[in-house]
Amino acid sequence: MASGDRVLATPMFVDIVDSTATLARVGDAKWRDLLGEHNAAVQLELDRHRGKEVDRAGDGVLAMFDGPAGAVECAAAIGRRAHASGLEVRAGVHTGEVELVTGGVRGIAVPSPAASPHWLKGASFSCPPRPASWWRDRAWASPRAGGTS
Repeated sequence: MASGDRVLATPMFVDIVDSTATLARVGDAKWRDLLGEHNAAVQLELDRHRGKEVDRAGDGVLAMFDGPAGAVECAAAIGRRAHASGLEVRAGVHTGEVELVTGGVRGIAVPSPAASPHWLKGASFSCPPRPASWWRDRAWASPRAGGTS
């Protein structure tokens, strides 16, 4: 595909919540270790869920998936790994048309913390309505209080 082509895809953006405060609290050396562990965990989960890293900025990663299930599963797995390391992440997952550009993607479907009213923290998920059978088959994503199902 050439730059400027539009495709249906599921972008996922994930980053560490309060990273600057965490850096100030733990110091440079510990932060470097935490960030290295987090980055390795993100890459492992992207590989497991067939995601492709598109861009990285600080502690944030933008990845593309061919569908929403893999993206949501990946975001949840990254959240669990981050929590086990003492970090909290937030993730945005959207499905829609994106424009392929040199070195990345752009478009309304690309999640961003500044633009999304559904930007999530921790293990919360906000999803459009789904039949009960959809949730039953996905134990990792059962609706929780505070989220929309």
